[in-house]
Amino acid sequence: MSVTNYYTVNGEIISESTDGVYLDYLTDALGSVTAKVDQNCNVVSTARYKPYGDLLAGTQYKLGWVGTLGYRKTGLKYSGEYIRARHYSLEQ
Repeated sequence: MSVTNYYTVNGEIISESTDGVYLDYLTDALGSVTAKVDQNCNVVSTARYKPYGDLLAGTQYKLGWVGTLGYRKTGLKYSGEYIRARHYSLEQ
């Protein structure tokens, strides 16, 4: 089973490594991960988001929309978003 390590600077996630493969995150002004690049500066994948985090185009990342701050979708019914240490539900 692969283990992914995340690297941070001043509390923001800037890169990851899985099985010795390092990928750096490129972000927009909000902190959303819009692309991942390898150590040779080749773009591995890209993503674009709608308001509030739905994927518009590209690859869905585990840490995508505002991902550098720790936001991620969980896929759970009553816990649609995970933000650092809290689960938030979009259900009413």
